Amino acid sequence: MTLNKNYWDQVIDEVENKHSTNFAFQFTSLAEISARKLARNRCHRKQVIQETKMRPSLLGRKYSHIRLTPREAECMDLILDGKTNGQVGEHLKLSSRTVEYYVGNLKQKLHCRSKSELIGKVRETVFEKNYRKLIKEKQAG
Repeated sequence: MTLNKNYWDQVIDEVENKHSTNFAFQFTSLAEISARKLARNRCHRKQVIQETKMRPSLLGRKYSHIRLTPREAECMDLILDGKTNGQVGEHLKLSSRTVEYYVGNLKQKLHCRSKSELIGKVRETVFEKNYRKLIKEKQAG
């Protein structure tokens, strides 16, 4: 007997919420429920990974394998505007040491030895155009 996906989602939700008095749950084995729960979690993880892969890189094709966190992107945008770590920290309400940490991550991701080399590499990409476009979309949506 094959049951539809909605039935299994309902049974799993009931188990997670501990409403085990439902008629359907009484005739379902715990092993079957845990197997379905694992399958549902795997599907969810695959979906999240696919969405992440589909999201375009802010740095363009040359560095398409590199993903920036939102904070790294904010810091990079302000650094490209000529702000120091302290000024970036004030603007984002972070300490300058935290900004240094983000800049260090950026340098590591782009294989740079210095901040000026990082700025040079990022200016060669389409980061500024993509980041500004992303910000406009978020403000409009």
